Amino acid sequence: MCLASLAADDPLPIIEEFLKSLEQQPSAQTELRQELEKWLHHLESQGRYNDDRRFVTLWMRYVRVSLSIYIICHIESNHSLTHSLVYRCAQAALLPAPTEVFHYLNDKNIGCKQALLYITWGFQLANERLFDEANDKFQLGINRYAQLLANGIEATSEAHVFMCVCMCVCR
Repeated sequence: MCLASLAADDPLPIIEEFLKSLEQQPSAQTELRQELEKWLHHLESQGRYNDDRRFVTLWMRYVRVSLSIYIICHIESNHSLTHSLVYRCAQAALLPAPTEVFHYLNDKNIGCKQALLYITWGFQLANERLFDEANDKFQLGINRYAQLLANGIEATSEAHVFMCVCMCVCR
């Protein structure tokens, strides 16, 4: 799908459908990652999606796909070394670490009003056994959520769930 084909006011549903079709093809992980990168940068350049949950979800999908490519490469490299595997492993080595993506999002103020960012970031850090940092990210999400409430922005049920998860994990 090319950028010019998206004349809609809101291209996100079209992009999401296209990416879902790629996800159905297990052999298309590299293509899926490349398409995600293209669409993420295109949408980011528009600026209007930074607080859109759907946009943040696409970023989380990018983190998941990048991580799965890395893991598959690591597992397969223990079994056999083929030309396509060497190529995939070289690509995986160029991928940003998940925590780098989260720092990028935070620095660019993308998804900073979405609980999904802090939940995923915190759990990724916990998965890497960086428990103090994970706690810090959960706490950052709680603090930002509190700021939103103080500014009079209505709380969503997702944010309430986030608060509950963070309170349980942070104890």
